[in-house]
Amino acid sequence: MALTVERKVCPRCGRTFSGRPSDRLCGICSAVAPAGAYQDRSEINQRNAVRDYVRAHPGATDSEIINNLGISKKTIRDMSKAAQTFKNGVYHPCGRCGKKILNGIYCPDCLATLRNEAKLQGERNDYKKRIIQEEAAAVKSDNVILIVDADDLNLNMTKHILEMGMPTFKISAANNQIKAMNIMHGLKTRLLLLDDAVSNNYEGMSILRSVREDNLCKNVKVMMTTVQAKKENISRGILLGALDYINKPFDPKNLIERVNKVLLAEAIEFTSRTIFKILIIDDDIADLELEKNTVSKNFSCEILTASNGVEGLWILQDNDVDLVLVSLDMSFMDGLKILAFIRKDPKLRGMPVIIMTNSNDPTIIHSVTNSSVRGYIRKPILDNDGLLLIKNALNEGKYWR
Repeated sequence: MALTVERKVCPRCGRTFSGRPSDRLCGICSAVAPAGAYQDRSEINQRNAVRDYVRAHPGATDSEIINNLGISKKTIRDMSKAAQTFKNGVYHPCGRCGKKILNGIYCPDCLATLRNEAKLQGERNDYKKRIIQEEAAAVKSDNVILIVDADDLNLNMTKHILEMGMPTFKISAANNQIKAMNIMHGLKTRLLLLDDAVSNNYEGMSILRSVREDNLCKNVKVMMTTVQAKKENISRGILLGALDYINKPFDPKNLIERVNKVLLAEAIEFTSRTIFKILIIDDDIADLELEKNTVSKNFSCEILTASNGVEGLWILQDNDVDLVLVSLDMSFMDGLKILAFIRKDPKLRGMPVIIMTNSNDPTIIHSVTNSSVRGYIRKPILDNDGLLLIKNALNEGKYWR
């Protein structure tokens, strides 16, 4: 006996399918939906037609709807029952404005407002993230290691080793004197890793001599790389200011250690003032990161951070801090409350405190200026006036104990 197959329309998704007379759904809907867990599309269309007719004819009776639309009495009865259930439903207040609503947590107006606020907060977070990335890129651009080598294979290999071992530095590369000098004129180069080879268009010692005669880059630290460690080349390099000689091929770990050693010697040489210790307190993590990057970029200091006032007070008890930068806009314990705790502690009473805020409220600014703070600055991006205030407060902070 042949199996009867006919073309049918799935009432759930509207697709046409071939199936047996007993099949109600197509194969896809039968797999994802249990029996009875769908609403017939024809019933949905009927309900929509009734709603449109009632909106167009407000005084229409059930019999008129049945006669004009050809709708069954059962559909009309089900819709009336649903409307009565909605009418007799239990209302509750909106979670934001208190208006009585039947469904959900918020009324439509509050829901739209919250969505807009969430969108604005997302844009603000994206802006802060972009600023943090730009700040990180700016810090990296001031920490450049330049590799100069005529052999492109050696050049790329050395560049890869330093990029993997020293991620906080920008690694640049050049294979001739002109490109090397252009990079050193355009970027603040911390270290020059120079090969002493001699070829048709390249001579390492000539490049080193040009660097020492150039006013813009004569103080750059230089390390030499060589294939053949000849005594005369080493002597010439040392006389021209080379700090180290590394034989090629070199071990990656040894290269990183010796580069760090030269950079550490440079840091010790140029650090001539006291290393300050600054505590930054802010409960906005993104703002805290921006403030930390700005301060570390402009001051030679150790930075301690706290994400709330209680943590900040604990840090103050365990560390000798020269200056406190505290946000006024924190929710649990704001900057003025933290200031009150500091002024009550005999050990911390004279510590300089700077308030950070992004508020323009004159009442708030007046309360800050009348308190015993060193001053206030705008956050999270500290301007030049704010940096000058921090500098003066640090100079005073050396004597407050």
